Amino acid sequence: MTQWVVADASPIISFARADRLELLRDVCPEIYLPPKVFQEVALEEPGRPGATVIRDGGWGQLYQAVDQAVVNQLPQSIHAGEREAIALAYQLKLPLLADEKRVIRAARALGLEVVTSIRVLVTAKERGLIPSIRPVLDTMRASSFRISDLLYAEVLRNAGEWP
Repeated sequence: MTQWVVADASPIISFARADRLELLRDVCPEIYLPPKVFQEVALEEPGRPGATVIRDGGWGQLYQAVDQAVVNQLPQSIHAGEREAIALAYQLKLPLLADEKRVIRAARALGLEVVTSIRVLVTAKERGLIPSIRPVLDTMRASSFRISDLLYAEVLRNAGEWP
């Protein structure tokens, strides 16, 4: 898995709420944030977990020059920050860090590689950064990360952590 990604807000928020933002950074040390994603994760809710460290520049690279022509071609049903993230990933020819199905679909339609939070957890375990996926995934689920029971079981089974 590549270490350079453009991030949508959802994975950042999920890792921050689980108090595992540093794990995301360990797996993906170079993360680009388009302006609307930066606004969502660092400015809209200043007390949100992770907002201060992101706002203070200690995490991620704010990237201002997003190609608005690409943003405007993406479905309006996709949130503005998600459209900017897809457009920036396309522009920089980098993978997109995203979890929402509609965002993943739109990114893949442009030929982009997509890295999900699940892939980050699997990579973290493979690199020995965490001994087990289950506790981190359980904490993320408890703090708003959405994953079906079927996918949850499949991920843990593939990681040798099920039942």
